[in-house]
Amino acid sequence: MKKHKCEIKISIVVPIYNSEKYLTKCLESIAGQSYNNFEVIMINDGSTDLSEQICAGFIKDNRFKLYNQNNQGVSAARNNGIEKSSGNYIAFIDSDDFIAEDYLEKLVNICNGDEDLIVGGIIYHNEYKIRKRNQNQKRVPMDDTKINTNVYQEYLNQLKKRIPEPCFGAPYGKLFNRITILDNQLRFENGQNLAEDLVFNLRFLQSAVSVKATNYTGYYYRMFVASSLSRIAHSHDYTRQRWSIVVKEYNCLFAGDKINNSERINRIAEKNIVLSALCDKNMGIAQKKQTFNRINNANKNSVFWVEYVKVIWKNCLKRVYRCMQLLVFKIRSLKG
Repeated sequence: MKKHKCEIKISIVVPIYNSEKYLTKCLESIAGQSYNNFEVIMINDGSTDLSEQICAGFIKDNRFKLYNQNNQGVSAARNNGIEKSSGNYIAFIDSDDFIAEDYLEKLVNICNGDEDLIVGGIIYHNEYKIRKRNQNQKRVPMDDTKINTNVYQEYLNQLKKRIPEPCFGAPYGKLFNRITILDNQLRFENGQNLAEDLVFNLRFLQSAVSVKATNYTGYYYRMFVASSLSRIAHSHDYTRQRWSIVVKEYNCLFAGDKINNSERINRIAEKNIVLSALCDKNMGIAQKKQTFNRINNANKNSVFWVEYVKVIWKNCLKRVYRCMQLLVFKIRSLKG
C-alpha cells in the first residue's frame, strides 16, 4: 500500500565512537534536513572523548535520542539502533560523515513505502586533497532513468560487476525497510569489524524483492579518518575467515543464477587474503610463502596475477599519496 511521502518516517542510526572532531557537522547536517519526518538514534559506543557531550547538545531537539553503551563495536551499535528504531525505513550514517540538506527528501521522493531498499549515490569527501578538482568523487549505483520502477535485478547485475563498492557493500547511502529487517531477523554480526556491512547487505538482498535506485549523490563519505570505527588492521586468519563468509553469502544470493560471476568475488577475496598475509606481523616468512603458493596454484591464469600486481601497486601509491596529503595539510595548518 502506497504511503503519502510525508507519512514515511525515517529512523537514522548513528553509531558513535570518539568522533568529536567531525560529530557536530554530522549531526548538524541531519538536523537541517529539508524532510522533517525522521528520528535520530545516536548510539554512543563507549566514547572517551567529548562525543557524548556533543550528542547531549542535540537532544533538545525531540527528534534526537541518545543511548550510551559500553564499547562493543560498530556492529553492536548499529544493532542497538535497529532495536530502538520506530520508522518505516532505517538510514545508517557514520558519525564522521555528513549528508546534503536534501538527502532524505531525494531518497523519500522515489519511495512509495513498500520497497525493501532505496539506494542513492555516495560522494568520497577528502578534505586533504592537494588538487581541488579531485576533492569530491561521486559513485552512483546506476542510471536513474528507471527511478519509478523496481530495479532489483538490475541492481544485482551491477553488484556482480562492482562489488564491494559502497553503493553495494556499505550500509550508508541507503534506506532499508525496517519491517524487512525485523521479519527476517537481520542484524550486523556482533564483534566483527571486517566486511560486516557487506555481509549484512548480501543477507538483506536475499530477503528483498524490490529495490529503487537514483544517481542522486547526497551522502558524503569522509576519507582518511583515523577515528573511524572500521579502520582496523586485521590478521591473516581473521581476514580469511571473514572473506569466506562473504563468498558464502554472495553464492547464496545468486544461487540458481546461471551467470553469478562468482569468479570475481573469489578473486577479490583472494587478493585481500594475500594482502593480509603480507601485512600480518605475526606470520613468518614460511607461512606467507605458503599462503602465496596456495593461491598461486589455484590461479595459474595470468589475468589473476596481473590484477593482483595492480592492486599491490595501487595500495602502495595510495599510502604514499596519503602521507603527502597529510604532510601538506599539517604544513598549511602551521602557516594558518
